[in-house]
Amino acid sequence: MENRKAQSFKQLTNSAENSVASMARQANQISYAAQRAKLLLGCYRTGEANDPETYVAAITAVLARYPEDVMTSVTHPVTGLPSKVTWLPTIKEVTDACNAAVEPIRQHDARLKRIAEQMEMRERQDRG
Repeated sequence: MENRKAQSFKQLTNSAENSVASMARQANQISYAAQRAKLLLGCYRTGEANDPETYVAAITAVLARYPEDVMTSVTHPVTGLPSKVTWLPTIKEVTDACNAAVEPIRQHDARLKRIAEQMEMRERQDRG
């Protein structure tokens, strides 16, 4: 009985630690997205968003869904949206740019996964 309580407490502690770490990562992700949104929008002259606070929050929310390297790529003044779009980008344009930037990463990850699966299959065949 005592061992079960200790194990249960250990699982709860690990879960809480993982939850805290996850929340910290999420806060860092959102903070970085907000910085990149500010940089992106600061690259344009004046803009006329209907509700500027909502617009910035929406751009931040879109960026926060992607890895930092994608956020950086999309918001970079030289190679990202500021060099491609002459007016404040729409939420769709930011989403499309992020999707385009993340696609090669997804393809690379899928390729590595296929290679690992093939290597594992060959190892099984060699043993069997």
